[in-house]
Amino acid sequence: MNQRKILLKIKKILITFAAILILSFLFFPFFWATVSSFMHETELFSRTPKIAFSTLDNYITLFQDSFFINALKNSAILAPLTTLLTLLISTFSSYGLSRMRIPGRGALLLLIVFFQMLPTLAYIVPLFVFFNALKLLGTYYGLIIVFTLLNLPLSVYLLKTYFDSLPYGLEEAALVDGASYLTIITRIILPLSLPGLFTVGIFAFTGAWNELLFALVFSDSTTQTLPVKIVGYGQVSGHTRIALMLTGSVITSIPPVIIALLFSKYLLKGLTSGAFKY
Repeated sequence: MNQRKILLKIKKILITFAAILILSFLFFPFFWATVSSFMHETELFSRTPKIAFSTLDNYITLFQDSFFINALKNSAILAPLTTLLTLLISTFSSYGLSRMRIPGRGALLLLIVFFQMLPTLAYIVPLFVFFNALKLLGTYYGLIIVFTLLNLPLSVYLLKTYFDSLPYGLEEAALVDGASYLTIITRIILPLSLPGLFTVGIFAFTGAWNELLFALVFSDSTTQTLPVKIVGYGQVSGHTRIALMLTGSVITSIPPVIIALLFSKYLLKGLTSGAFKY
């Protein structure tokens, strides 16, 4: 018995140590970027690494840059609108796939998974040609549609799986009472699905906020987002401005972190209550 307790303690210690090691590995880049954002460019390339909060010049430079402010505004507009549109489409689509007898439903789900696994480079050129023909390049409408298309496969699959885990009894009772499917979704399904909806919403917001490749291809100088602008600091007059790139990365990471912390309760519940049911 004592030997079993010792083995359990050793197991707990090893698991705790592994968790701390993994968290440290994941947190260190953000920590170093944050520290570096308060340092001069020359200090970043010194032979002796050091931690010094010596200046706010990088933040002042960014917030005095009208192009950076414009990119911040664009991201602040595009990410929430993309999240709302993704939730709207994926909610009704997922409910239909979960509750209604649709011919070829299995094939449709496989197609959704296929598009999620498909490399983005496989369809970025056709989408570019299509959007160019529709005059949607460099517009908010085009970027919102593109970001939504990127988020929809995963969102539909996750919400469909979450809806599958909900009991059908309440819906049957509502149908007997004469409720429409729209009433069932808005009055019964949505309140019960808040954890799953928040989980999908966080993923959609983060995906739209951090998207680089499609934002780079489908935007112009007036509609570029924060990731595109930050990459632009990589080459300014032939000089790589590492300090500004790191500072911009820190600023960009703040909204997703705040949202994840604010809705962590729903996120954790969504992750464990069906949103990731395999």
